[in-house]
Parts: sequence; structure tokens; C-alpha cells
Amino acid sequence: MSKKKEFLGTALSVERHETHANVFGQQAEDYLSFRLQITDQDGNTEALLPVEIRAKQIINKVQEGDFVNIVGKISNQGVLVPQKIYNNTSNSEVIIKKHMGLLSSLLIGPIIILSIAGFFGFFGGLIGMIVSNPGDEEFGISFFVFIGGCICLGLWYYIGHKFK
Repeated sequence: MSKKKEFLGTALSVERHETHANVFGQQAEDYLSFRLQITDQDGNTEALLPVEIRAKQIINKVQEGDFVNIVGKISNQGVLVPQKIYNNTSNSEVIIKKHMGLLSSLLIGPIIILSIAGFFGFFGGLIGMIVSNPGDEEFGISFFVFIGGCICLGLWYYIGHKFK
């Protein structure tokens, strides 16, 4: 791929597709492709670049005839792969949410462990506090198990929403 550059032009032949997640492990994916017509000051077409985006989610999509500003790279196949798109016609940024990367994939195991530990800690500690007397040692242990469960559930929630 070439270096990141900025391109300004009109979106033509816009195609949008959405695939939905299925039971066989296929992830949901948004697909957006169009031709970017780059013109000179006189209105003559200088270039017609194919643009293609495959992402987990694309928000504020591009419509036929929209004037867009794209920051991206041209692949070896000559396709413009955008990192950022600003739609000048609708005065909005097109948000491209990428698929889960390697780091996020590696966090799935700890997230599952946190959720299990949080669930059992929360409910185990809560039940332990209910059945024991407030002055007993069991109550203190149950209280710390409950707090540990709450912390695990809080971390699970935070990490899960951070990499959403």
C-alpha cells in the first residue's frame, strides 16, 4: 500500500451491503463501495478511484452524489482504502468501526474469567452475608468475596464496553 493521502471528490455508484452474524461464527459486517470522482477546478474528471470499506459497522453512510473528503491509502490493486471519511454534503464524519483486532481477541479469555468470578463472587458473597451473623468471621469473608465479585463484574463491564 502507498502512503496515507487525502482525496476530495464525488461519490458515484454507491453500493451498501450488510451481513448479519450467524450461528456458524460469521461476524456481522458492513460493506460500502463507490467510485470517487476527482475533478479539477474546471470540472473535468481527473481520476475515478474505486473505494472499498469492510468494517464491523459503518455509521453515517455515503449517498450517491455526496461530496466527500477521504484520508486513506491506495492498495496494490488500485483500490482506495479509507481510514477517515468526511461527508461534506451531509456535514458529518463517516465512522468506520473496525473488526476486533488481535489484542481484543486475546482479552476474551480474561473477560470470561472475570465474568464467572464476578458472578460467583457477587452471589456467593451475598448469600454468605445473608446466612451468617454480622459479628462472625464468615460474614467478613463473605463481605470480601462479595466486594471481589463486584470488582470483577465492574472490570468485566468496563473492558467489554471499552473494546466494543
